[in-house]
Amino acid sequence: MPQNWQEFSEAVRIGQLDAAYRFLTLDVRPGLEMSSLAQIEALQTTFEEVLTDPALHSYRGVNIAEVAASAIIEDLIKRPSYPEHQVRQLYLTLFQFWIRNHQKSGRIEDEAVFLTLASGLLSIDVQSSVAILAAAGSWWRTRRNRSRLRFLLEVLDLVLVVAPDACGSPRFWPTAESTTYGDIPDH
Repeated sequence: MPQNWQEFSEAVRIGQLDAAYRFLTLDVRPGLEMSSLAQIEALQTTFEEVLTDPALHSYRGVNIAEVAASAIIEDLIKRPSYPEHQVRQLYLTLFQFWIRNHQKSGRIEDEAVFLTLASGLLSIDVQSSVAILAAAGSWWRTRRNRSRLRFLLEVLDLVLVVAPDACGSPRFWPTAESTTYGDIPDH
């Protein structure tokens, strides 16, 4: 079984998916090794491969890509130095994966991950506000309900703190303005 994320990467590459899955489901995984640019780039490459490999999306009824994304997000945000500028691309990759795969979810936990990754991205790159607002609008359109309205307002608050002009985007407000509170279903 892999003993660290680099060995996890190797297990995935050579098809030892049982071992890779066992690593992901450990109660306590070893910390991420990101002391060099080469380690960060290797981790980024691994996750781009893991998150896009169709074989990992239905391995023995388990979506290893989903489990891996959750595990790496958990490990990244536990780091005292979160968010780290040199890991921006990995945060963005994970954020994009999360919005594609969880936007139809009504789970508060999925929204919390969205907000955590969005906050990290905004802390190191204000320009990411455009992508974050677009993702929030997409989530809103997939599940327009009162609980999702709370989430949408939290995203707006998060973005307004670091990029007050971003919410003036003409692509964002037509959706928000055309929705009144009475139009939102109770569920």
